[in-house]
Amino acid sequence: FAEIKNRSNTVSGISGDFRFDAFSTRLKDLNETNESIESILSLAANKPPRLWSDNDIDIALIEIASWAKKFKRIEVLSSIKNRKPTREAFAFIFDDKENGTVQAEYDIKSSDIKTVEDLSQKILGEIHDKDLSKNILLAALAKVSIAIVNGKGD
Repeated sequence: FAEIKNRSNTVSGISGDFRFDAFSTRLKDLNETNESIESILSLAANKPPRLWSDNDIDIALIEIASWAKKFKRIEVLSSIKNRKPTREAFAFIFDDKENGTVQAEYDIKSSDIKTVEDLSQKILGEIHDKDLSKNILLAALAKVSIAIVNGKGD
């Protein structure tokens, strides 16, 4: 829970959306108790647990999924409020005759940055010693990225 609490500190109070801010504030206090989970579910369902129906649980789960996506977006944008971002965002766009335009947007948690850096250095070590132009190397990396975006090699 420590990571989600830290991430919640970054996004709390900057969205301009009172219900979302209440959600991020409750995540700061999240623990394994039923009360903690119920407080988030009741916020998402917009009613206390004693008034829930089966439909309210479904509504709450959809709202929480929506807030989770918003949470990640706000993490990336948190620097506009002078907070240290807890995610890094990337975009990939490639256009060719075979695949058409391939686009992907994705983000990673700050805790994954070291893994990304290590893998990047390993890949650079593999390709750097080759006697190839920068354009060839970048095109090869783009082709690999397309394969990953399209799910080839999963």
